[in-house]
Amino acid sequence: MKAKDLRPKTKQGAGCLIFCRSTDRFLMILRSDLVPVANTWSLPGGSVDHGETPEQAARREVMEEIGYRLTDQPLRLIYTNETHAPRFKFYTYAATVGDEFQPTLNWESSDHTWCDLDNLPAPLHWGMSQLLAFDQAAEKLKSFVDAEKNRHR
Repeated sequence: MKAKDLRPKTKQGAGCLIFCRSTDRFLMILRSDLVPVANTWSLPGGSVDHGETPEQAARREVMEEIGYRLTDQPLRLIYTNETHAPRFKFYTYAATVGDEFQPTLNWESSDHTWCDLDNLPAPLHWGMSQLLAFDQAAEKLKSFVDAEKNRHR
């Protein structure tokens, strides 16, 4: 046995910020009382299952948590967070939809809102706060939004 065999594996999670091109707003969901870090605003996301890539997990989590299928939309990796806990990595992607829609929330969420980044609901989930505070992630997110706005004008 080698020392590397004794180390626990890194757990992974993934989620997706959904940007609406027609309103320039993002979808945020309010985490329910039934999940960790309850009653905070976040994005749809969760664990990466065995045999799944982070991008596949983000797409699956969006479908499970808000009932929206991101089949044709390309996802752009915005941020990889490894600061929360040892051996945990969370991948945040961004995707674009043409128009705002009414999500079908599952038990993990109790509400939703479409908002711009200058008017986010509170309190934010710690992961969203970290993403927005990380300059490189904020720049990638701004670049993503600018590119999406220009692509469809």
